Amino acid sequence: MTYDHNMIYLPDEDSIFLLDTIIDIPARSMLDMGTGTGYVAINYKRAHPDSRVVGADISSEAIELARANAKREGVNIEFVVSDLFSNIDEKYQMIVFNAPYIPDDGMDYDVTVIDRGVVKRFMTDVRNYLLPGGIAFLLVNNLTEIVNDGSWELYRVKHMFFEELRIYKYHQLNF
Repeated sequence: MTYDHNMIYLPDEDSIFLLDTIIDIPARSMLDMGTGTGYVAINYKRAHPDSRVVGADISSEAIELARANAKREGVNIEFVVSDLFSNIDEKYQMIVFNAPYIPDDGMDYDVTVIDRGVVKRFMTDVRNYLLPGGIAFLLVNNLTEIVNDGSWELYRVKHMFFEELRIYKYHQLNF
């Protein structure tokens, strides 16, 4: 797959780690928040062709690239430009998010600057977009401040040379 593009985060070990975490979990519907190139959404759809997969990203340029990548790979995925859940109006069985955690060039490693509050907003709002019994996965690194009300569990950790990748899991109660 070709995922090269100027200002869009290209799939790397973190994207592969997230995909490996979810690939064997069947879901009737899956939302890939911050889809970027569409890597996670495309590969999940390949593994689960009957699943309805939607990719969302704040960048219209990323959405255009993800659409082109999905078309080239022959998978049917819906894509939407959305600042987190601002343009999402339905609920999903699974939601995944490879959150922004890499500081822009020249920025300090202040966690509030790195993610601009996106992680906290996602962790708070995701429960409103999950079906009963649904699950959410959030990938961040050790520089990301996690404010957890106890409903998120640290699910998987991957130690790397310069950072630690962490996947948190939220499980929506059945009601």
